Amino acid sequence: MDALLQVFRWVGLYYLWHLILADEVDSHLLEPAVARGAQAIITHNVRCFQRAERLFPQTQLLTPERFLEIYPCKR
Repeated sequence: MDALLQVFRWVGLYYLWHLILADEVDSHLLEPAVARGAQAIITHNVRCFQRAERLFPQTQLLTPERFLEIYPCKR
């Protein structure tokens, strides 16, 4: 958690994209990801984010399992 907080930056939210997702409850995840130029959104709920993936192709949509395949944990 300390490592995460060292790179964390606050982003103002304006809910500009709240109607893009199939499930509006997930909209709070989309805006900060796009606003900060996130490389990926990691979620089990990929079905609800498919439209956002087409609109914002620079942000990958990955399940946690796929994320760990691409970026394995080093111990």
